[in-house]
Amino acid sequence: MQSDGYEVYSRFENVQGIVLLGCMAHVRRKFEHLAADDKNAAHIIETIATLYELEENLKHKKAPPEEVETERKAKAYPILKYLETYMLDVHKQYTPGEAMEKALRYAFAVWIRIGRYVQDGRFNIDNNLMEQAIRPITLGRKNYLFCGNNEGAENNAIFYTFVACCREADIEPYKWMKEVLSRPLLDMTEEELTKMLPSNFK
Repeated sequence: MQSDGYEVYSRFENVQGIVLLGCMAHVRRKFEHLAADDKNAAHIIETIATLYELEENLKHKKAPPEEVETERKAKAYPILKYLETYMLDVHKQYTPGEAMEKALRYAFAVWIRIGRYVQDGRFNIDNNLMEQAIRPITLGRKNYLFCGNNEGAENNAIFYTFVACCREADIEPYKWMKEVLSRPLLDMTEEELTKMLPSNFK
């Protein structure tokens, strides 16, 4: 499970079978708007950039998970340890409540979760892919106040779920919806309906 530092996710920290990962993009954002006027923030941004450069190189060469894990442990892990030491060292330069101090405190709070991405080549350095997937829902949040009633809200949730599943299955949502709605859905068996789901649709 990968998330930002929202405290509600802490409940999963010690749940058996769940690995809680942090999001480096959220850590980076805390320093981005400070980098122009603070050399420490700028250095932190530059150091994080080297981690993303490694990820891009691995992605470009289409490295398998085993190679990704090996490369991360050899190259990313030392950078993470250096960055942690650097942030601890500069933290004392700021007073509580300063923007930079808040950014550092946020990083410390999620750092253990951040470092876990090096442990498995299938893990991601951030959860940007998920954020991009839910952005339309987030942007449309105020529109959902006008669903009319609970049933309308549930129908909207089902519709958006189907659209998201189509994109995940690399199926054009409109064509899928047009094809599905042309079928006699009320007369179809559960097995037949299951075959119409985006993940099973041909």
